[in-house]
Amino acid sequence: MLISIDVGFSGTKFCSERSGELVCGLIPTAVAQPSTSGIRGVGVEQQFIQFADGTALAVGDDAFDSAHQVENQSLAWLIEMMPALVITAILKAGFLSNQIDRLAVGLPIQFWKDSAAEVKARLANISLATGNYTYDVLVYAQGAGAFYYYLQSMSPPANASGLLIDVGGNTVQVLGFRKLKIKASFCKQYNHLGMLVPAKILAQKICADHITSMSTIKAMKVLSSGTFSMDNDYKALSQQLIEDHMRLLANTLEADFGDQMAELQHVVLAGGGAYHLAKHLPSAWHQKTLIFRDPEYANAIGYYLQSK
Repeated sequence: MLISIDVGFSGTKFCSERSGELVCGLIPTAVAQPSTSGIRGVGVEQQFIQFADGTALAVGDDAFDSAHQVENQSLAWLIEMMPALVITAILKAGFLSNQIDRLAVGLPIQFWKDSAAEVKARLANISLATGNYTYDVLVYAQGAGAFYYYLQSMSPPANASGLLIDVGGNTVQVLGFRKLKIKASFCKQYNHLGMLVPAKILAQKICADHITSMSTIKAMKVLSSGTFSMDNDYKALSQQLIEDHMRLLANTLEADFGDQMAELQHVVLAGGGAYHLAKHLPSAWHQKTLIFRDPEYANAIGYYLQSK
């Protein structure tokens, strides 16, 4: 059985089939050492992944209940954490680890060529305390998954040219295409320009207001909901931070790609920041803009469709 998993710095998205329907889900890319109390919330045991070498990690929402969160925004860290994130995604999707035999995952396009083999090796054989699990692993370039989904779901004409802009947590990836062919010379990746930027600022503000500590990943949840300790207590600030960052991103994209816009037909938006960015794109881009109905899952869906 196949599952596709789009591991990002802010969220890990996954897709699988249930009764012939494609079902998608999300866990935050949060990792922590298990709580020493062993208690999550009120009377509920904290769940964690136990590896054969003795390492134990709480992953996803469970990581938020530990004081020992592990956070890093380097590619090396993300690759190291992938086995734990992948196993958690499989379980969250409702499967046992041994019910899946094929994995379709992705890497930021800038790092795909040099790191795909390492990712494949790490995920092909995962040793847990409960047993050893082997998988047939396919590694795609992020953005390319969303591009395949664009081809399948929007049925563009064969002569279409444009940009696919994937707004993730840490990276923003732009894939330029001519006549439905991705052109490497027309692509660009912006590191540290994704949705984690406003989340970091929000985390600093919350820490100052409440004399507490907060990971950037946990701040992402507040950024989305606007709520920390009371309903909507950070809604106005969250909205302002997002708008300020999207203006910066839109201006950056216009400076780099605005001269080519006259000859392009489509600007396809993917990723968790797609709807936010759409509001701030230059007016000349608006009539060309297309947004997936489920932009946050565009890469995961594309990986799955390519791997069937």
